[in-house]
Amino acid sequence: MSNDANAAWARVVSDFRSVCLLKKEGQLEESSRILNEVLPSSIAAWSQHDPRDGGAKRQHLQAMFAAEQQRVDQAWEVEQRLLSRLSTTVFSEWKEQMQKELRAQLNEWLASEGRSLSSPDPVRTVAAPAAVVEPPPWRRDKPAAATPPTGVPDPAVVEASTLPANRPTSPTISWRF
Repeated sequence: MSNDANAAWARVVSDFRSVCLLKKEGQLEESSRILNEVLPSSIAAWSQHDPRDGGAKRQHLQAMFAAEQQRVDQAWEVEQRLLSRLSTTVFSEWKEQMQKELRAQLNEWLASEGRSLSSPDPVRTVAAPAAVVEPPPWRRDKPAAATPPTGVPDPAVVEASTLPANRPTSPTISWRF
């Protein structure tokens, strides 16, 4: 075969491989476009340069289609296995390393602010009073709770002055690693 025929054949193989890969990736429209618009013109260009008869050309194409489809399927399977392995080993190690680095940077920043992750700012937690709930029909003979349980402060009484004076104005960030 001539150099032109070899180049045209390489184009046919490349176009068909693209069709197969795009189909595997779920890009069906682009795969279909190449299959219906690009590949026929690539095959026609190759056919003009190839000296074999029509039957031999057809066999050569069919053999290439089968070989390329098998090659793409095998490569896809290897890629999926590799991605699975990477996600369970390398990515988890990378995640741990990133968490360590982030924690170190965060601790450094908090230290410059006079705070730390191990001793968060004191925050007064106030529980909301229990809501008045209508009992279900089968329990209507018992009165519903109308007052909050003992020991729960009334939120209307809790004022901002009860919070520490040195409380930062920015929200508290909680990190869990």
